[in-house]
Amino acid sequence: MTTIHNPQNLQNTPLMTLPTPERTPHKSGHQDQPHISASQLRSYSGCPLAWRLSRTHRPEHVSAALIFGSAFHAAAEKLYQLRLEGKTATHQELMDAYEAVWNKHLNATDGQEPIPIRFAAKSDVLTLHQTASRMLEAFLIHAEQNMGEVIAVEEPFEIELAPDLPILKGRIDLIEIRTGTSGNRYLHLSDFKTAAKRMDKNDVDRDQLHLYAIAARKTGLLDQIGLPLVLRVDAVLKTKAAEIVPITISPDKAGEARVVAKARQIWKSMAAGICFPSASWRCGDCGYRKQCGQWPEIPGI
Repeated sequence: MTTIHNPQNLQNTPLMTLPTPERTPHKSGHQDQPHISASQLRSYSGCPLAWRLSRTHRPEHVSAALIFGSAFHAAAEKLYQLRLEGKTATHQELMDAYEAVWNKHLNATDGQEPIPIRFAAKSDVLTLHQTASRMLEAFLIHAEQNMGEVIAVEEPFEIELAPDLPILKGRIDLIEIRTGTSGNRYLHLSDFKTAAKRMDKNDVDRDQLHLYAIAARKTGLLDQIGLPLVLRVDAVLKTKAAEIVPITISPDKAGEARVVAKARQIWKSMAAGICFPSASWRCGDCGYRKQCGQWPEIPGI
């Protein structure tokens, strides 16, 4: 582990637990080694069939909202990465990072035709560009006014969540040290989200935040920094007057135990090849509706 006296060292060194002799076969290092992640657990929980199809079939279309979220995330990453390097981001630099993600989707780079993009009513690339510009302007102001000591951005981690599970891989959007209103310092592990309406603690993906907390402890980050832990989501609203709503929760041992137990059950189902459609609000924007309609007789799965 690196020390916080040189934050750039932490950024260049992924957070990983060292394999013990009995764990070495489990962590073979092979590229195809099974692993799980917060996004996999969330995707499978939402619809096991869609999760499976995402690994075997090319989607009919991709949601513009999904691209927008990824593009905004890239811009937020750019802001904090520049700060980590001792620089100040400009609005144009953030927009460049946002547009780069869109260009990747609009222009195929793998020799295949771009996957069609499905937009919501009265929405297109231009209107989303305008929305992003407004949101990033507000996000830049908010970040400059509230930014703490940036330790790492998009920090990868790799840990053993439990002996009977594949390794857990993930990335923490932002690691920073902030001073609270009491004057005490806290270690913040943060996640960026875009939202169409105001979020509160009931809307937060607690499983992901609890996995962040487990990773921080198992990699030794908490011991290394030695500060109380805060888990945070920065929700950036797509409203006409863009707004940033920070939502914080405290680490919860019961919540951590719950997410491990949940991961264990999901992995059992994944490993057994169990997949079935699960109807929900996600269906309207799903890129696998044609294949879903053929279930259970879908070629290739």
